[in-house]
Amino acid sequence: MKEEVYQFGKDATLVGIVSEPATGEARAQLPAVILLNAGLVHRIGPFRSSVTLARRLAALGYVVLRFDLSGLGDSETRKDSRSENERALEDVREAIELLSQTRGVQSFVLYGLCSGADYAHAIATADTRIVGAVMIDAYGWRTAKWAWRRATDLLFNMRKWRFRIHRILQRQFATSHPETYVREFPPKEQVRAELETLTARGVNMLFIYTAGVPTYLNYREQFFEMFGAADFKKRIEVEFYGKTDHTFFRFEDRERLHDRICNWMTSQQWARITPLKSEAPAPCIEAGIACNTDPAEPAIAGAFPAHGRGPCA
Repeated sequence: MKEEVYQFGKDATLVGIVSEPATGEARAQLPAVILLNAGLVHRIGPFRSSVTLARRLAALGYVVLRFDLSGLGDSETRKDSRSENERALEDVREAIELLSQTRGVQSFVLYGLCSGADYAHAIATADTRIVGAVMIDAYGWRTAKWAWRRATDLLFNMRKWRFRIHRILQRQFATSHPETYVREFPPKEQVRAELETLTARGVNMLFIYTAGVPTYLNYREQFFEMFGAADFKKRIEVEFYGKTDHTFFRFEDRERLHDRICNWMTSQQWARITPLKSEAPAPCIEAGIACNTDPAEPAIAGAFPAHGRGPCA
């Protein structure tokens, strides 16, 4: 497995790292994978989850780009008046162009957690080059069964009762402060229609929800129940990890997540064209510098030319 750093985009303001097989066995028929930021966390992901996932997928023959959206991590803020969603959409388009020009890839799979899942949905809807998406703790809407499970859980969990009472008292007596981050969902009917359009287009999706979003989803079947009689062409798979937190703090939870994603990727039609060759992750060599795959990913020092390369990080 080898890795290269790129500074790319129209104004060379975006920074990302491409992971791929060291032996040049990345296959043209496989889609490239783009890993999006999770909230405000830079491209390594919570607890370096994106680094590990990128390298595991590269070992399976995929080209994988993990990069910082504008204004996050090492990427500069865009100097325009576009909305946050419009900027994210343009950032991903520039990431797609990078991989198209440097690797000849024409189809892509998106991965996103939390706000990254929201962006993945919006980008997949807008760009027909997206053939798959993995979305963690994505959109969700409450159902009657959700309310029953939520009430039962609160009724018999004294710790949660204490927490809720504490929150109520805080809101009652604490000085009011504006919320710094509010995650807003589009109308459910809109998302349902968009998912039906995506699946009719042939896009396969894997949704994974955790116990970290109990305020709107708390069981696996809720995903399909909340959309009613929607026709998703059997192209959507859903998992619910009821004992896993939102950021996959525990190592075994991250391993379970990565195993599920890798198994899903290798089960897709694009992976059945020729047998996948799995390659063990190895130190990457770039510009004469040996880079161990285990240490924490360093910040980018200095600048590289547009579409330029630097030591792997």
